Amino acid sequence: MKTETTCINGVFVLNPVVYPDNRGLFFESYQKEIFEKLNINTEFVQDIQ
Repeated sequence: MKTETTCINGVFVLNPVVYPDNRGLFFESYQKEIFEKLNINTEFVQDIQ
């Protein structure tokens, strides 16, 4: 996942790396370690793509 800072303090753009194949797409929409490095302390209950 690629992270970008913005001109707004505390706002980030998170761009997942997309891996396409003959079945469709795969990407990691959440990685705890990346969120922690950005001081985003949250717990997801569900993520549907």
